[in-house]
Amino acid sequence: RIQSRNIPLLQEFVEADQIVCPTEWQRSQFPEFIRDRIEVIFDGVDLDFFCPGPSPDPFVLKGENDAELQFTSDQLLLTYGTRGMEPLRGFPEFMRAAAVAQQTFPQLHVIVFGKDRSAYSYPSPHPSGSWKQFMLEQLEGQLDLERLHFTGLLNYGELVQLFRRSDLHCYFTRPYVVSWGVFQAVACGARLLVNDFAGIDEVFDGKPFFSPVDLDHQEQINASVIECLRVEKESN
Repeated sequence: RIQSRNIPLLQEFVEADQIVCPTEWQRSQFPEFIRDRIEVIFDGVDLDFFCPGPSPDPFVLKGENDAELQFTSDQLLLTYGTRGMEPLRGFPEFMRAAAVAQQTFPQLHVIVFGKDRSAYSYPSPHPSGSWKQFMLEQLEGQLDLERLHFTGLLNYGELVQLFRRSDLHCYFTRPYVVSWGVFQAVACGARLLVNDFAGIDEVFDGKPFFSPVDLDHQEQINASVIECLRVEKESN
C-alpha cells in the first residue's frame, strides 16, 4: 500500500522538467536516482508580515466558540500549534509538560491552536479517536482548565500577534518536514523550545531557541519547559 501511494509522485518526477524541495533533509528522503535531479530551494518567509512588534496589554485572542480571551502582561503564555493534535507532532508530550508547568507557575496560561484531528498519526485509544479528549482525560486533575485554552485554527494576523506575545512556543515533531509555522514563529521573535530530530540542525543554528529536547524523555521535556519559562519570567 505504501509503495502504491508513491506511484503518482514517481510519475510526476518522470514528467517534470525541474524538481525542487525546501531542505536537504527532504531531498535525502527520495531514492538516489531521483535525488540527483532535485534542487534545494527554500520557500522563504514574508518578513514584512512575519516580524517582531509590540504586543498590546491586555492581549486579546478569540477562543473556541468565539469566546474572547484576555491576557495581561503579568501572565505567562505557553503556546503550541499544529494542523492536528497527534503523536507525530508531539501533542501528548506537550500536554503532559503543560500540566507540570501550570502547577509550577500559577500565572501561566496555555494556548493550543489547531484542529482536533489526526492529520498523519493513528487515532487515540479514546472512543472518539481524539488525542485531545484522550489527554484531557489522562491528565484530569493535573490541568487547570481555566488556564488551558483551545482556539481552533487562527488566521495569519492572529498568529503573528500570538507569536509576538508568547513567552515560550513549543514545536515538537517526529522526523518529518519542518513546519512553516516554525520559521514564522522565529521571524516574529518568538522564543522556541523544539525537540532534536533529523533535519533541525539544517534549519537553525541554535540561537532562536533553547537547547533541543528528546521527545522520548518526558521528564526532560517537563524540566526544559519549566526552565525556559523561568528564564522568560525573570527577564521580564
